[in-house]
Amino acid sequence: MGLMQTGALQLRELLDRRTPDGGLSPEPCDGVVCTDAGGRILEVNPVAGLLMGIDTMHILGLPFGRVVRLLDEQTGQQEPDPVETCVRTGRRVETGNHALMVVQDGASLPVAGSAAPLRMARGGLTGVIFVFRDATPMRIHQRRVLAREPQFGDPVLLHPGQPRPGLYAEPD
Repeated sequence: MGLMQTGALQLRELLDRRTPDGGLSPEPCDGVVCTDAGGRILEVNPVAGLLMGIDTMHILGLPFGRVVRLLDEQTGQQEPDPVETCVRTGRRVETGNHALMVVQDGASLPVAGSAAPLRMARGGLTGVIFVFRDATPMRIHQRRVLAREPQFGDPVLLHPGQPRPGLYAEPD
């Protein structure tokens, strides 16, 4: 079986697998892009296609960095390609705290995500899996909290679903 087929098979197995402890399996709302060891796109799940706003069939075989760019949402500076960094280092790579995904047609979306290596049993890199989600709801929540409570500073430090003591007023 070729490396591209092996990477695609690993992605399908990952998408179908649910670990008892929650594991690293993607959630149903996560976009998932699987690349080969050279960073070329092998598979894209329907959520990723929807979030990226592209026909996934047209990006298969293209380098991830040619299809997707990540910018810092606040500065506009380009962030390193997480897939390329993962291929180069062989380690998991998180997107920046203020990542903005820009796809081929120029559309953009705030995202939270990470790239992780896919390995053969003996440890050789076969590809990368990039898992991401739309961070718009989180950014909206952070901005609302910051507008009410400016002393908390950078909204990236605030996480929905993990309230800090004294942050939220009790309902009347």
